[in-house]
Amino acid sequence: MFDEPVVQLGQSETVRTSAWKRAGLIACVSILGILLLFHDTVLSMEVIWRSEPYTYGFLVAPISIWLIWNKRHQLALLTPRPEFRALTLMLPAGALWLLAHLVYFQYLQQIALICLLIATLWCIVGTQVTKALAFPLGFLLFAAPPLFLIEPLYLPMVEFTADFVVRLLRLTGIAV
Repeated sequence: MFDEPVVQLGQSETVRTSAWKRAGLIACVSILGILLLFHDTVLSMEVIWRSEPYTYGFLVAPISIWLIWNKRHQLALLTPRPEFRALTLMLPAGALWLLAHLVYFQYLQQIALICLLIATLWCIVGTQVTKALAFPLGFLLFAAPPLFLIEPLYLPMVEFTADFVVRLLRLTGIAV
């Protein structure tokens, strides 16, 4: 009736597809659970993102998701397999968060939370997939801006940019 050929998935493709569905569901539930469990840390990040120099923080997760989406064809060739060695990183990340929480060091709490999320994903999808996602996952670290590094540089960078633009406009003959 139809002229299109029927493509049947091979056994390995079927296994890979079901592994991705299972890993995706587990990853979504785990990440959502961690974000809910550590909601105070997530909210502290959101408060920082509302200040002028750090508004880029709202874009970090969507950009990371977009980077992962761009790798979807490469990822489709891989089969996610749980990597329980990643649990050895989840425990120190959780302990680091707890220590930072006890001394109220928000930046360290935020970094520990991001590391916990990355280690959780590694535990679920395995080493092979995590290596393929190294850049998008590492990019998530920009969600926790290092205030102690950025604050002293912010005003000098703004002044430099303004001076540079004024000089360029004057070179083109535009009165400023």
